[in-house]
Amino acid sequence: MKLTCAVGSAQCKKTTLSFTTSDGAKSNPATPKGLDEYTAVGLACTSSKDGTAYFLVEYGERPRGCEFCEWSAAYDVSGHLLTNNDPPILHDDQLPPLQQDYPNNKELNALFEKLGLKRASTDYLP
Repeated sequence: MKLTCAVGSAQCKKTTLSFTTSDGAKSNPATPKGLDEYTAVGLACTSSKDGTAYFLVEYGERPRGCEFCEWSAAYDVSGHLLTNNDPPILHDDQLPPLQQDYPNNKELNALFEKLGLKRASTDYLP
């Protein structure tokens, strides 16, 4: 899994997420449903409690950042998307006023729980 920009990183607004298999086949993994207006900004690797490896991709806005830059999606080692973020922003009136809107990572959180995934440090494009 590789994250790149066609232009210099300071001007980069849209990144390219690519995946290369062990036999050299290349593809562009799917963008999670709900995040079409955003772009990949960081990558991480993690593993489940049984040792299976997964990629985590963080989505947001470039180059200026965004109010909610904490969407993440999981991919398997074949580059297949495992989670979605639709709708991208959730709302909860029971939370304090400045925390009522928050990024939708429900599917990812459920996958972490189900597989026993480990939290991982994300590498970001500069």
